[in-house]
Amino acid sequence: MLISVELNKDYCEVIFHRSVSLISIFEGVERIRELFPKVDQLRSLLVNFSQTSNFELSYLQLVRLAEYKWVFAALNKEFRLAIVAPTDIIFGSARVWESYMNDPDLDIGLFRNLLMAQEWLKRAAVVH
Repeated sequence: MLISVELNKDYCEVIFHRSVSLISIFEGVERIRELFPKVDQLRSLLVNFSQTSNFELSYLQLVRLAEYKWVFAALNKEFRLAIVAPTDIIFGSARVWESYMNDPDLDIGLFRNLLMAQEWLKRAAVVH
């Protein structure tokens, strides 16, 4: 299995195992849509690349993924997205994607380790 999705009381976590490609990104989106048919119910999402050993997204694919930012418009205004990117290539790629998202209303946190991302999402859950 390349992707697993876990739910807890504070957030939904998508874990990418081994390899990440454009196909696996869209597979993750589909799994989230199955869990949250009404996307405004999703308050926080943790995208976890800490178990990824092969990152196969090109610059052009990252830019194209950012073009899907309209998907985030359907989310509630309190939505937070935490990305765990432990390696330089994943961290840099996430920064590229974030810059092309160019959405001041979207609360995105980019972290090198899982614990920091979890704490950031939990603090948001307490506030809201």
